[in-house]
Amino acid sequence: MMLRENRRVLTTVLCATVGMMTSLTSQAATTFTLNPPIGSADAIAKGMELWCEKAASATQGRVLCAVGSVRVPPENAAAALQSGKVDLICFPHKTDPQRYKISRIADLPLLGDFAETTSIAYQRIYNKSQLMANEHKGYKVLAVFTQPPSFLFTSQLRPERVPAAQALRTSTDVGAPRNPLRKRSNTVQGAPAAPEKSGNEDGSRYLIGTTTEFKALPGHATMRSALMFKGGVSNVSYVFALNQNQWNRLSARDKEALDRISGVEAAALMGRTLDAQAWKANISMHDAGIAFYPPTEAILVRTRNEFTAADKDWIAKANSAGIHHPASLLTTFRKAISQQEEAE
Repeated sequence: MMLRENRRVLTTVLCATVGMMTSLTSQAATTFTLNPPIGSADAIAKGMELWCEKAASATQGRVLCAVGSVRVPPENAAAALQSGKVDLICFPHKTDPQRYKISRIADLPLLGDFAETTSIAYQRIYNKSQLMANEHKGYKVLAVFTQPPSFLFTSQLRPERVPAAQALRTSTDVGAPRNPLRKRSNTVQGAPAAPEKSGNEDGSRYLIGTTTEFKALPGHATMRSALMFKGGVSNVSYVFALNQNQWNRLSARDKEALDRISGVEAAALMGRTLDAQAWKANISMHDAGIAFYPPTEAILVRTRNEFTAADKDWIAKANSAGIHHPASLLTTFRKAISQQEEAE
């Protein structure tokens, strides 16, 4: 009798243990492999890290992130993402201009003064455009966002003109500053990063981004002034994306949780992180003695044709990609940015 009772108790314990193991297995965390950061000042990597913290919280620890062992360069990011070499990555649309034609609307000049507000408006435009979404087939888009706008740096002490040498170009890391601790202002100043130089020595163009080590920049000794174009002389748009197979494996509950922290919320997070980094760069520029000026009327006249040409080029490409009224879409986008800035 005692033996039979002991067997019954043991069977009950074993069944309970198996049940617990099954439950624990079914709740095992899904871990997304992140593209490693460039360095400690990599603001985009910091934004991804913050999103991962939100993901872990939103899913009660069922979704986690881990930094990968091999860094994928931007030009290989889409292929690496789709092949599963990395699960979670950000990369600029300009790495594949033939694929991302409509999405590069946020690469144009004279958009917004801050990455956060421009990114929110950009995400909302993206949400309404199926054709833009189609450019991102093959992976799950968590958000689209932009760097802070870039400004024009010159060796002139007080710029009265700019050289008509080459068209404006940008590096991947272009950016403009924003003080995240104060209300936004239309008066924005430039911020440093790996420069691109064009033109002659009398008024060279530098498009600078978010690196804070000013003295490490090639040619930093010749930089004297920064021209503060409202909305920047150019911008760089990004996509924040997840491997499609990883997304497909998630439960409906976790997909819903991640969707809640993606889209506009993730776009704002990425933009806000980039703005904060750019503000640090702004301080570095001031400490280096760079003077900041608004463009003179003469400079505005000289650059207007370049800015108009950039708009026309995007309009033509967006039209070829199926957008019926691309000029109207661009007007709507700029208006949305302005409204978002006014609302802040």
